[in-house]
Amino acid sequence: MSDSDPQWFKAARAAEYGDNWVLRFNGLKKLHKLLMGYYEEVLGQNSAGLETPNLTAIARDADILELLKLAQLVIALAVQCENNQRYVMKIQSLSQDSQHALMLSIETVMARLANTTGPTQISHSTIDADMEGSITAALMAEKLELEKANNFLSEEMEDLRTEYERVLEGRKELQHKINDMEKSLSQLTEAGQVDFILRTEIDNLKADLVKSENRRVELENLLEKQTAVIADMTRKVEETSRKAEEVDRLKDALDEFRHVADKLQKSEAIIDKYKKRFEEVTDLRRQLKLAEEQNQQHALRNAQLEEEFRKVAGIKPLVDTLKNQISASETKNSSLQVEASTLAFQLTEARSKLERYDLEKRSDQELIQILEDRLRDMEHHTSGNPPLDREISEAGGGAEAAVAIKMGQLEREVERLRADNASAHAIGAKVILLENLLEDANRLKAKFEEDYRVAHEKNIAFEKELQQLRSSSDSRVDSATAMNSERQRASVDSAAAANAEPLRKQVKQLTEQLRQSMGQINKMAYERDKINHDLMDAKSTLSQQERMINELRSDLAAMESRGQSSDESVQKIAAITKQAVEAQHKNEYLHSALKSAKEHIRMLDNQVKEYAAIVPKDDNFSEAIASLQSTISECQAEVARQKQELADTRAAAKREQMLMASAWYKTATELQLKASARLKSATPDSPKSWLARERQKVIRETIRR
Repeated sequence: MSDSDPQWFKAARAAEYGDNWVLRFNGLKKLHKLLMGYYEEVLGQNSAGLETPNLTAIARDADILELLKLAQLVIALAVQCENNQRYVMKIQSLSQDSQHALMLSIETVMARLANTTGPTQISHSTIDADMEGSITAALMAEKLELEKANNFLSEEMEDLRTEYERVLEGRKELQHKINDMEKSLSQLTEAGQVDFILRTEIDNLKADLVKSENRRVELENLLEKQTAVIADMTRKVEETSRKAEEVDRLKDALDEFRHVADKLQKSEAIIDKYKKRFEEVTDLRRQLKLAEEQNQQHALRNAQLEEEFRKVAGIKPLVDTLKNQISASETKNSSLQVEASTLAFQLTEARSKLERYDLEKRSDQELIQILEDRLRDMEHHTSGNPPLDREISEAGGGAEAAVAIKMGQLEREVERLRADNASAHAIGAKVILLENLLEDANRLKAKFEEDYRVAHEKNIAFEKELQQLRSSSDSRVDSATAMNSERQRASVDSAAAANAEPLRKQVKQLTEQLRQSMGQINKMAYERDKINHDLMDAKSTLSQQERMINELRSDLAAMESRGQSSDESVQKIAAITKQAVEAQHKNEYLHSALKSAKEHIRMLDNQVKEYAAIVPKDDNFSEAIASLQSTISECQAEVARQKQELADTRAAAKREQMLMASAWYKTATELQLKASARLKSATPDSPKSWLARERQKVIRETIRR
């Protein structure tokens, strides 16, 4: 056992035990414990299923059966250790019976180990075992086929040999008969017919003899061929046997190599793991260095941005005011756009109505001209022919009254058309004015949007820089940066305390002015709502007028068809004319109100510009200071958290380094122990001390170089 693994099993001298069976029992017990430990720790196999020999019977009574059980464990361990090739060669040098007995004992132990180990420890060799089993099965099948063919050819050869012997015996009998017949022929040479018959029989016997000889030659040739085939089959059987033995030997070697490969794979996995950990530690150090550099840069950038933030924080109220004004302007613009679209539609309708009214006016003028011509003709006929006038007056006494009524209707219709034309012109002027107001509102909206966009971009830039400051503060670990931030905060507090009073006064004045401006804006909004309400009333009035005009047209058409008029229609026309005049006055009032509103909006715009020019750019307000202080406190808390995380990371890295150092130390120690064991086993005269071995190792390396 000391030859198989000298580090694990130490050589024990038999003289130490003597005849004391108790000492032998203790030695056997220690050996059995080492065997079980070697199976579990070195070979990685579960030894729970192995049969435990009776060590007491071996030590006291020298029991052969129990000693054989212990020998089985030792032999199974020897063929699985690192130096198993030597033991395998020794086993192969034994006789076939001994090899068979040893293989049975080894297979018994391996089967018990496999049953206890389970499929989890042999799953890595499933594919190789299948391949080896298939090769062995193919060789065994080929061997069986060759043995069957050999047996068949042997039987056939025996049959041929028997037939050959039978032919030889028949040949001998025929030869005896020929000899007898020749003797008889020599005696009966004088017999004619008998001689002829006998000669004929002799010829037949000679022919049979020739055939038998040919058959014998063929059987001899066939026997030679079968002998060659049998020799070939025997050679193949021997080669197959050698191949089977080689397969068994290679299988054992493969098991050994597989075990060594498993050990190497585990070692490589451990080495890769520690390499990755070393790389991670190196990356962490490099990242920590970069983070410290970035921390310094961000600290400087933070100071600059804090200074810029103190300068820019003063325009925040103005930006809020501009946002409110822009939203109000957008609302006003949307309402004006709706009104403009409505008035544009009404203008289109009014223009179409005006064109229609012009066509009706021209047709009415032509009708009036025709009626005047007829009237002149009638007057001419009346003055030239009194009897005719009398006849006409007698024939149609009511025609003149009808013509007078018709003339009055036409005159009123002309006046109505003129009034409609005037109202249409007024609506067109109103629409033009509203379009101008809409353009002014759009320009004002564009201006406010541009100011809001600039302020919003500045705000976004400040927010981005503040976010960068917050994100960069995650990597702060330097205490000097914290001291600088404390000093800056103290300086900011002192500067804020010194400039707080004049800034409060200025803010109070600007707030009062802003309140007055908001009052004026509210007043203008009220006037705008009032104007919008008046416009809605005017629109409803126009719609009512259009509805009444349509009714009058229908009435006029009915009267023309009937040739008569009514007082109710005349009253409606008068009321519509009065309403048109009132609507015109209201339209003029609305135009003047819109003009005054436009002037007031321009005035407010100028005031807003003046306020924006008055507001200083670099003042520090208390709200900005408070927000900056809260931001700084958050950054400090974040820096403290990052410091704690960095300390935890460093502690974890330190623990990993200690673990890796201990693992490397353990590995180096094991390698040294193995090397020393090899040196002990290889060179008995080598030095025993560690210093002497190291000195010899250095000398060897120097000589090799």
